[in-house]
Amino acid sequence: MITRVATWSGWKALLVLAIGVAQTQSPAKSAETKAYEADTCVDAGTASGITAAGERGRPLLGVQRWDMFSGKGATQQQELGYLPGKQGFLKDPQWHDRAPFFCRLTKDVDWVKHPADAGPLWFNHPFSQQLLQESMDQELRYACNAGIDFFVYHGPARKLYANGWELRNNFDCHIASKIPEARKVNFTWALYAHRAIRFTRSKVATMMDETIEYIKMPNWQTVKDGRPLIVVYRNLHECRRTQTSPSFHTHLSSIAVESLFYKSLTRKRLTSESQLRGR
Repeated sequence: MITRVATWSGWKALLVLAIGVAQTQSPAKSAETKAYEADTCVDAGTASGITAAGERGRPLLGVQRWDMFSGKGATQQQELGYLPGKQGFLKDPQWHDRAPFFCRLTKDVDWVKHPADAGPLWFNHPFSQQLLQESMDQELRYACNAGIDFFVYHGPARKLYANGWELRNNFDCHIASKIPEARKVNFTWALYAHRAIRFTRSKVATMMDETIEYIKMPNWQTVKDGRPLIVVYRNLHECRRTQTSPSFHTHLSSIAVESLFYKSLTRKRLTSESQLRGR
């Protein structure tokens, strides 16, 4: 027994020594990590994942967004059902708790003259850019305090569609925000290969030119010592089209990027999930 205890004590000593050596020989932090640690908007060791020793304790955390609640586009009819004519996904009271924090019950919004057939949920109708900016500013504060490192925004290039299908409004507010948290929550903009755009070589070039303008901004999320992170959104219907467009891949390879590829769910899976939610 004494021999076994002595042997185990020896192994423990070697293990402690090995750990100590590994810690002293760990790679130097990148400039990006040091900047993050110096400028993080949350306390060390909490949501940020930065320990008291100044080391990151977790990977970067990004959140993919589908901005349907700016007040324009799909907000009023498709999402909230405030105006009639489309699905009104959140109109039923059982889904009200899924509405964004900035939405209100229509009956509580007494400073707006509502249409006679207005639904039970309201946000930003008639549209106010100031209200959207204030709501986005608050969302950035929440995100920053929660330790979210970056948002992934979606929507077609404005140089292709001036209104960006109304999916770019929150992205614009993020860029325009003046609050400190807006500089601490980074962003990327996904390359949006929606089949309705019917991409050609010239359209791909236009999209990439606009993307590169954003990449040059200081808040674009980077990885691996400054490489810009690019999210490429391609639904299943677009895979073949994109693969036959050499200019798409040429533009991607012409800049040092780390890319993530997302594919949409198949129709069969979407149908199955809808049926499950309805049970």
